[in-house]
Amino acid sequence: MNDADIHSAWTSPANQIDPLTASRLTKSLARRLRRQRMVGLVWLVWTALLVIFITARTAWWVAHSEKFQAATDWILLPLILPLWFVLAFFWHSFLVRGNAAAKANRSIVDALRETLAENHASRTRHRVIAFLQLAFAISLPFMLHQLAATGKIEARDLGFMALLFAVALALGGGLVAERYFRVLLPERNRVETLLHSYEQSPSLERSNETC
Repeated sequence: MNDADIHSAWTSPANQIDPLTASRLTKSLARRLRRQRMVGLVWLVWTALLVIFITARTAWWVAHSEKFQAATDWILLPLILPLWFVLAFFWHSFLVRGNAAAKANRSIVDALRETLAENHASRTRHRVIAFLQLAFAISLPFMLHQLAATGKIEARDLGFMALLFAVALALGGGLVAERYFRVLLPERNRVETLLHSYEQSPSLERSNETC
């Protein structure tokens, strides 16, 4: 929410902006939603390809490796299934928000409502990622022990792998938390305040007609 029009709306007296600024704000929010959707599509396609590659590579190893034993190597399953769950959840969220930009073009109130809904969807995605990272961190010691016990990794490599995963999880968790608390939550508060102000505004109908 760094657009000049949004800042103007936020700092205007009683959040009462003129119709021209309201029209610019509506169009700016609609463009922002379209950009977010394009970035989301690229990210989802990349994630889908990565999950498919990991799954295919694991399936190939299971089918062709003489070392694979179902009784001990089942640990691979909990490593892959959550990836497909998260991917399915993100695709569902992406499809549900498909016409957000079109709705946002109707009026400033619709634009703010769609922006708030997109913010909610983004915060939900961040919570899902954080939960997945937490679950992986909790199960990591057990999985590493299982892999070492079955001879998939050397005992001397356990410390290095544990450190590597710990750093990756800490970095990823920090980035998720930073965006959630420093970007998404303040954005939600500002949009909610603006939306409430415009919904209660006596000049809202005139602004909507101009948009």
